[in-house]
Amino acid sequence: MKGAIRIWVLLLGAALPGAALAAPSTPVQLSLWPPIQLVSEDWDVSGFRLTLPYGENLDVAGLDLGFANIVRSQASGVQIGLLWNQAAGAYGAQLSPLFNYANVLCGVQATVIGVNNADDVSGIQVAPLMNVAITDLQGVQLALGGNHADTVRGAQISLLNHSERLFGAQIGPISNYATTMQGFQFGLINYSRRATGIQIGLLNFMQDGPLPFFPLINLNFSRRAQQ
Repeated sequence: MKGAIRIWVLLLGAALPGAALAAPSTPVQLSLWPPIQLVSEDWDVSGFRLTLPYGENLDVAGLDLGFANIVRSQASGVQIGLLWNQAAGAYGAQLSPLFNYANVLCGVQATVIGVNNADDVSGIQVAPLMNVAITDLQGVQLALGGNHADTVRGAQISLLNHSERLFGAQIGPISNYATTMQGFQFGLINYSRRATGIQIGLLNFMQDGPLPFFPLINLNFSRRAQQ
């Protein structure tokens, strides 16, 4: 009988590896500097974490408050860091005066005087200096200094906007650049190598368009530009 129970336990553990390997969790975490914190950085936090000045955990769900907030896996909720916030996946909001970073952002990144940086963004980035979406932006980047994203499905609004592929709009008083564009550019200088859409500005460049250069307004809706 005992042997049969052991076999069933082993089979259950093999069928549910996630349950067997689930990290321990705590509702409250206080961290001075790992490993000087209430629980190990390998624990999850579901509730509230306070980092004074630096803390690190696997997952954090809820409110993450401190100077430097580091989440090695998933942050769900709100991170408020006086210096910076960092998470592999941020689902909610990252708010910091200086710097926010996430591999994957679904929500909001906002900074007062610094920079927002993420690999993939679904949501909005707001910064006075610069927003960066290294791979993909689905949403809006709003900055005073500049915006960069490899692929934009949405809008970039800043003095300087840059993307390799634009499906949407770039609005920049100084300059907008998109290697491939399907949409709209509005600024002093607009440039696209392959464009389907409209450019409005002092200097408008559509390298492969019917008019490679035209002042004030330039447009192209040919099928060749969409290839």
